[in-house]
Amino acid sequence: MRAGPLPQRSRMHPSLAATGGAGMVVLVVDDDQDTAESIRELLLLSGYDALATFDADSALDLAAKIHPSVVIADLVMPDIDGLEMCRRLKREPWTKSTVLIALSGWLDKRDEALGAGFDEFLQKPVTMDTLRSYLDRRQLPVC
Repeated sequence: MRAGPLPQRSRMHPSLAATGGAGMVVLVVDDDQDTAESIRELLLLSGYDALATFDADSALDLAAKIHPSVVIADLVMPDIDGLEMCRRLKREPWTKSTVLIALSGWLDKRDEALGAGFDEFLQKPVTMDTLRSYLDRRQLPVC
């Protein structure tokens, strides 16, 4: 299922919906809608509550409302790139405990991503096993 221009709350756990998404949520940000939706669906199937947006502006707006536990973001996007989005998120006090994961096909962007404030850099294409392994190491709960 492909989301429209606005992000969707698909299969959100009832307790998260009741708190306006204040529980453990993974936000996926990628201008390639197929990539964003694929990662979101894989996260949902793995037991995570996940949302997807397709640009940094929408991600920043949504993140300010739901305070996700994890943001997985592409680095190369139009208008605001993932690096600038990360810098903006890091300025928000509520992101102190938010894990920011950069996702890119460009391995040479790793140092730049970590320097911008990302906690981790994963190279595309990323497997669900790799992503789940990282989330498990960070001891992030599955709903």
